[in-house]
Amino acid sequence: MSYFDDQENAWLDGGCEGDITDINPDEYWADKLDGREDKEIKCVECKESFMFGVGEQDFFETKNFKSPKRCKKCRLSRVT
Repeated sequence: MSYFDDQENAWLDGGCEGDITDINPDEYWADKLDGREDKEIKCVECKESFMFGVGEQDFFETKNFKSPKRCKKCRLSRVT
């Protein structure tokens, strides 16, 4: 019997700790996000709100960029 067979049997026998239904997604992600949340920012050009997600915040932080002031549509219009 292989390692994987043992693990499958343990799961089927109820030998594994917890169940996926025991996981509260909000509590799980709270540790991973360090209490940070998506930010809603108002574009300085078109005045529409856009979301600045936690993943984008991480990226901007690692590159030492400031938070964006313009939505994607307005940023793209400045490039062309």
